[in-house]
Amino acid sequence: MDPSHLEPSGSASPTPSRKQRAITLGVKKQVIDTLSSQNMSRTDVAKKFGIPRTTLKSILSQKEKIIRAMDEGADGKRIRLKNGKHVDLEKVLLRWVRIVKRHGGPITGNILKVNLVLFDIVDFIKSLFGDSFQFSGGPVKETFCSKNIYIF
Repeated sequence: MDPSHLEPSGSASPTPSRKQRAITLGVKKQVIDTLSSQNMSRTDVAKKFGIPRTTLKSILSQKEKIIRAMDEGADGKRIRLKNGKHVDLEKVLLRWVRIVKRHGGPITGNILKVNLVLFDIVDFIKSLFGDSFQFSGGPVKETFCSKNIYIF
């Protein structure tokens, strides 16, 4: 029996599939800026950045979130706009960090601990994490700081 009927019709080699790539917030912001500032079609912008049109469409569907995150100081190297597990805690910490930075004060892990006690935020944190909460700085350093570009 002739095996030629098992081969795909048309070209002899199958179409290579695209490798998925993670796109940083910085690149997503550049895509949005390019599309809004230059007189280019969506197809041309997608080709310029080497992304599929469907990816461009999903970037544009999150346009407001991306712009807001970048304006609020999100790291351009981040890939996802994912909230942390404790959004309320992060909002409180970020508000405090901005106030301290505005007045030129230093921010360290020890200063953060003292202010959590002074502003009676410890009870709020314990309500989120449980009574066994011990401030070690670990989760704060790893998640909050990496998202908001603050290093203690």
